Amino acid sequence: MVVALTHVDQLRSRTEWNPPYNLLQPGGEKARQIADAVLAVAEDLALAADQLVIPVCLRPDALYNVEEGLAPAILESVPEAQRVKYLRCLRQHHKDQYWRRLWRQGIHSGRVLLRFGAEWLKDNRPGSEEGHG
Repeated sequence: MVVALTHVDQLRSRTEWNPPYNLLQPGGEKARQIADAVLAVAEDLALAADQLVIPVCLRPDALYNVEEGLAPAILESVPEAQRVKYLRCLRQHHKDQYWRRLWRQGIHSGRVLLRFGAEWLKDNRPGSEEGHG
């Protein structure tokens, strides 16, 4: 079993969010809070030594420990056939994410060019002061 412990960014100190954190030798308050939460969840669920609690943050602007911690833990815990299927799905997700990001960037670029073009036309139309310089 692999448990994803989400929302670790909301543990104390809520203002501190500077991953990655060393949970084996926690140095700061946030790292100690995350390590304590991992231990508490493992204890509460009575997990065996081979069952893992992986702390993650799933906020799109602050992803933490998903690809470097959770994904490998899931891969290690599933049989080979499921592992291949999981990797295929992960690759497709990254591909979809790439195209969505490229689409958003294209739209943003178009808006910038449209705004620039409108300003240029306004400044360079006949009768404007800058257009007769």
